[in-house]
Amino acid sequence: MARKKKALIVEDDEIVCLVIGKIAEMHGVEVTIARNGKEAREALQKVEDFDILFLDLLLPYVSGWEVLDTVTSHPRTKDMPVVIVTGARISTKEKKKLLGKATAIVDKQTFSLAQFEKVLDELLQEKRQV
Repeated sequence: MARKKKALIVEDDEIVCLVIGKIAEMHGVEVTIARNGKEAREALQKVEDFDILFLDLLLPYVSGWEVLDTVTSHPRTKDMPVVIVTGARISTKEKKKLLGKATAIVDKQTFSLAQFEKVLDELLQEKRQV
């Protein structure tokens, strides 16, 4: 039997966290939640293998940008798909930087369940093919 996929959701907004978590669980993904960047770093050190990371950029204690740098610079996590889920205004320059490190960007202002499920399905399909 295949191992259940694992996702780390790093989000300080309780409602957004709940929505992402429920959608992921409906797709058979085991969810771990971190409410800030510090908890995210701790979770990444404790758990051997998350299959996907949902990351807000504006977080307490340690920013999402810093968490992203940590993830992409560590050999164990550098290839993990990262979905940025943010309401922050992102400049064109920042977006280019993010797309160099993240798999997808979901804007909380224009977010739709269908869009989010499509991103999740695509990422889970990619992980199955590896």
